[in-house]
This record gives sequence, C-alpha cells and structure tokens, in this order.
Amino acid sequence: MEKKFQVKLKNNRVLGPFDENQMEALYKQNKFDSTFMCKEFPSGEWDEACNVLTFLLDIDAEKNKIKMTTSLLNLKSLLFLRMKA
Repeated sequence: MEKKFQVKLKNNRVLGPFDENQMEALYKQNKFDSTFMCKEFPSGEWDEACNVLTFLLDIDAEKNKIKMTTSLLNLKSLLFLRMKA
C-alpha cells in the first residue's frame, strides 16, 4: 500500500492526504517547504517535512547543486567582463 501524507500549513490548516508523487510536485511548486509540519497519514506524528519526507533531501540537494552551478557561472562571467574592461 502506498504511503500517504498530510501537511499542516502555518495557519494550522491541514491538507491531504497526498501520495508521495503529489507531495513531491507540491514541494517543487513551492507550496510548502521542508520546515512545514507533516505526518504520514493516518497515524503518523507531526514533524518537520524534512524529517518525514526523505525524498525531499534529494530534491534539495539537486536545487543546491543548480544554485551553486549558477553562482559559479555568474562569477566566471563577471571575471570575464572585468578582464575585457
């Protein structure tokens, strides 16, 4: 049986249950972040999403990798422009 999860928004409104694919899509759309409270449905304990949804770690690692690559490319462009001036 597929795991399902609920998310508690900052206003304490509870959404779900959602399956893992739905949770991943919502996370990628920035509908919630890794500090939001969530739990496995129906009987899990409320905890931060990063502790309950282990797949978020992979998504965050990929986001950080993209940010670092973008920052490095921006730095290289800036250095190149300075050299041309």
